Amino acid sequence: MKLRVPFTLFLLVLVSALPAQAATFQVTTPAELQTALTTAKNNGQSDTIRVAQGTYVGNFFYSGIAGENYDLILEGGWSADFTTRVLNPGNTILDGNLAGQVLYIQNTTVSASGSITVEGFTIRNGFNAFDGGGIFISAFPPGTVTLNRNIIEENETGDTGGGFIIYNDDTVTKTGGPIHITNNIIRNNVAASGQDATGGGGRINTANSLVISNNLIYGNEAGGNPSFYGAGGGLYVDVLGGDVHIVNNTITGNTAYTNAGGIQVGSHGLTGYLTQVVQLSNNIIRGNIATTGTGSDIYNEILTNPGNMLTIAHSDFHDLITRAGYVAPILVNNIDAAPLFVSTADPDPLNWNLRLQPGSPCIDAGDNAAAGIPATDLNGNPRVVDGDGNGTAIVDMGAYEYSIKKFIVDFDGDERTDIAVYHSASGLWFIKPSSGAADYYVGYGGTDYAPVPGDYDGDGKTDVAVYHSASGLWFIKPSAGAADYYVGYGGTGYAPVPGDYDGDGKTDVAVYHSASGLWYIKKSSDGASFNVAYGGSGYDPVLGDFDGDRKTDFAVYHQTSGLWYIMQSSNYGSYNVNYGGPGYMPVPGDYDGDGKTDIAVYHSASGLWFIKPSSGAADYSVGYGGTGYAPIPGDYDGDGKIDIAVYHSASGLWFVKPSSGAADYYVGYGGTDYTPLNLDYLYGYVF
Repeated sequence: MKLRVPFTLFLLVLVSALPAQAATFQVTTPAELQTALTTAKNNGQSDTIRVAQGTYVGNFFYSGIAGENYDLILEGGWSADFTTRVLNPGNTILDGNLAGQVLYIQNTTVSASGSITVEGFTIRNGFNAFDGGGIFISAFPPGTVTLNRNIIEENETGDTGGGFIIYNDDTVTKTGGPIHITNNIIRNNVAASGQDATGGGGRINTANSLVISNNLIYGNEAGGNPSFYGAGGGLYVDVLGGDVHIVNNTITGNTAYTNAGGIQVGSHGLTGYLTQVVQLSNNIIRGNIATTGTGSDIYNEILTNPGNMLTIAHSDFHDLITRAGYVAPILVNNIDAAPLFVSTADPDPLNWNLRLQPGSPCIDAGDNAAAGIPATDLNGNPRVVDGDGNGTAIVDMGAYEYSIKKFIVDFDGDERTDIAVYHSASGLWFIKPSSGAADYYVGYGGTDYAPVPGDYDGDGKTDVAVYHSASGLWFIKPSAGAADYYVGYGGTGYAPVPGDYDGDGKTDVAVYHSASGLWYIKKSSDGASFNVAYGGSGYDPVLGDFDGDRKTDFAVYHQTSGLWYIMQSSNYGSYNVNYGGPGYMPVPGDYDGDGKTDIAVYHSASGLWFIKPSSGAADYSVGYGGTGYAPIPGDYDGDGKIDIAVYHSASGLWFVKPSSGAADYYVGYGGTDYTPLNLDYLYGYVF
């Protein structure tokens, strides 16, 4: 609440308070974190608490005093010197050690109306007998509560809100503040069996506007004791009033003992609040369980008060139950079909991969006009793209937009190119994940073994693999954890050209024999082999999806003439383009982000890149590199467009020019005798 004061007095207060209007804390230990929270609760300022990367074991508490109507922001991911921040919840962990709630924030004293933001943390191992196992937030309107880019896992409560609980309403004024739950992973939390339990993943009480978008909510549980009620295994949303937009979430594998294994939306029935308007759009809510009751996926308890409305549109669910006497939902263009996740076979949901496989009915099945569609998906990739290759960009259902760039070098599965090198003398792979996880190395290969990274198991992550030309053996180490295996395919004179020739989302083993111009392909979809004659001596294979059908095309580049010959997999039509010549290296890639590989060349003597966009835009050139700099284009910033980049082996430096417009940067990783593990550099750009 703002006090109405004379203008001159207001100016006096404003000027005197300016130096103390905002405080920033930098913490590196659990004790420092608690001290910052204790100070922030009554210092009369908006507070930002920056938390350095690391693990903080403890139970952290904040309770604002009366009149502390200022903002509180908690930020994970800061470097030890607090000069840079990597927004990756895996690098900053708050661990409750099962000794209490991990994070308790209460800001509900009279006139306390500041906003609360928690961003960039893993919140785990919290336990509380009552509300909120991992996070408890009780706010006061009109302040906004935001949970963004967190992992909330392995927390438990004996009551309500296993992962988290958020209150942001005022029962006296019948108002509430906005709540934003965005880009979180909420998994393996329990609202347990000690009494009636709701909201295994989380519970939200809202009386204003609520946005829940781009979240993965899976493996959570509400209830389990036959003597008590358990509802909302994934989420329990209690709508006192206002507009609710639940958009582009994936809610699966959750369990409730009574009703609503996936999500329950309902209302208290209190009078005096705003009309309740709830919209669920572009969600995947399937594979949830209501053990003894009904509504395995969605349970509706929205009251039939005048103006109240529940709309479920362009979503994939199997089971919807509306309690007798409650508002009838409006259903628009929903489906009931297996979403075809990459992997849910592991008994432990922590090992699931909930991205969509090629051919999923959820690809391009959402509604572009739905309110609250986020600009990017959970991985930060563009949200509305043409996933099925029919020429029309339509948003997908669920938290992930189907990727059209499946085979960049992406060992951590975040759909960004990772910096990585291979040392043939030792057979060591050195990998620097773009997600911010720790660097690591893998021993696989050695002298005479060529690196052939690709996504051979289709889990969205690049697998370590090598090819031994003398024997024709491929040795593959699946990232999904399956046993290593080998395949005999090729031999001396056969160059490896792995790609997705059958469009099943997995890299196929393939070789090119330049003497004969024959391509030999072993399809991952059914194990069958076939061959195609296209090329010959002096024609180098250039891999890409030039027609945008999500399959690798057969294409070759003749450096002497500068001609590209391309056979489209969509119709086997062939054409040629003159672009390049002696001294120009092919660097195909999707530089314009239209889902088709662009013809492009790199001239090392001048350091110039020449790019011919497939979208029809004008050709252009960029100076980046020179003699001694090898081209290593990739999608380093994750914007769906290929970035120009070069590698200087003498110094081991990678220089990257992001297509998103961010500043150029360089990274030292490698050196002489280290091969950059970049598909463009090894054998062309592979889809």
